[in-house]
Amino acid sequence: MTGLKPSQSRKNTSVPFSKWKARAALVALGLAAYAGSFGLGLAQDSKVIVAQDVRIREVTAENVTLILTKNYWWPKTGDGLYRPVTTLSLMFNSAVLGNGTNPAGYHAVNFLLHAINVWLVFELALLVFRKVRPAFFAAALWAVHPICTESVAGIVGRADLLAAMAVLGGLLLYARTEWSEGRRRYWAAAALFAIATAGVFSKESAAVLLGLMLLWDVSFAEGQARLLARWPAYAAVAASLLLLALARHVILGPLPAPQPVYVDNPILGADFFTARLTGIKVIGLDLWLLLFPLGLSCDRSYNQVPLAAWSDPWAWIALLVVVAILVLAFVRYRRDRLTFWLAGFFAIALLPTANLLFPIGALMAERFLYLPSVAFAIALVALLGRLKDGRHTATVVAILAVLYAGRTFARNMEWNNDLTLASSDVQTTPESFRLHDMLAKALFEQDARRNIDRSIQEE
Repeated sequence: MTGLKPSQSRKNTSVPFSKWKARAALVALGLAAYAGSFGLGLAQDSKVIVAQDVRIREVTAENVTLILTKNYWWPKTGDGLYRPVTTLSLMFNSAVLGNGTNPAGYHAVNFLLHAINVWLVFELALLVFRKVRPAFFAAALWAVHPICTESVAGIVGRADLLAAMAVLGGLLLYARTEWSEGRRRYWAAAALFAIATAGVFSKESAAVLLGLMLLWDVSFAEGQARLLARWPAYAAVAASLLLLALARHVILGPLPAPQPVYVDNPILGADFFTARLTGIKVIGLDLWLLLFPLGLSCDRSYNQVPLAAWSDPWAWIALLVVVAILVLAFVRYRRDRLTFWLAGFFAIALLPTANLLFPIGALMAERFLYLPSVAFAIALVALLGRLKDGRHTATVVAILAVLYAGRTFARNMEWNNDLTLASSDVQTTPESFRLHDMLAKALFEQDARRNIDRSIQEE
């Protein structure tokens, strides 16, 4: 692909009925992979967010005010998080739908949000492929990819689902709007502001929308005039970021500053070079998990991923892979804009959680890959389509979809509660500090007398 105009994306030769069949099939695929998630319980942070947050119990002016004026983990302070849209969505479950502390309704809404995101991925892939068939393949692989399980099966993954919906929806609106047409562009800008604001107030990482819009223009827009005509869109998204900054200053400013926890992210105690090389090594592990999503784990705290050093071969291999991908994307920019866009999409979507710009609260987490994995799924289909003229694409995608869906279905069961999750994941990531701590507490809660020795051993 050498270029793509937003207006060209509408010129699809496939009949609309085919698109609707594709959308229905995508939901069916996702439902098959996540059918086991609806009966799950509460695991990890969901126990606190769903079962203990009194603000979501009733729809009252007082509770809404508390959600809008307090931090995410209120009444705890010092978390540095402000996500009122996510908390309001949990209030919708608890008070409006009457779910209370029953997790079934929360899991159902999580899947519904994921299904909407799958549709958005299909539409985005349709823009770049301009054909229903490869767009369906890409969305199908992403719909059932096991890397998404943490965000869908874990109720607190709601933040990732909402943020991704805003980013994908906002990017689609931006790409499909003709920004040189009169008043229509201002209405589109207003809608983009609303979407972007909902996204960043769901999870801070939705701020990547601004970078993805610029990437779209660099990849597919033609002419400086077209870029200048799009200033209302950039202004709208930038305004949402300024609003978030203001809200965080007002709400979080008076609270105690978040205290970094070394065992959550050892990069916090490392020098600049070690920290960045370790971050690169984690990106290599992310790419490996996307290719082979077998060793999944909800936690990779100290010391599952040791700090990288000059003698660490995996860190240097990861660095070579990352550099090779970036060089390929830039070298082939003029002849292959799609490759450039996909590499950029993955990089920008991952950047807020990559520990490269600044250290965050976790070194590595599968939920961080929910949005970046969109680029992986589209790239995989694009690559398959170029091998032997795509003659085996359908077969390979079908095999991968079955394998991915089976792994996702099995992974759902492990997210039932802390005991099932920790018992499984401690086998995958045995050096993870917090997993042993979680397993010890879960065993003690299950049967303190019978499990006391095992609990002590884990601690």
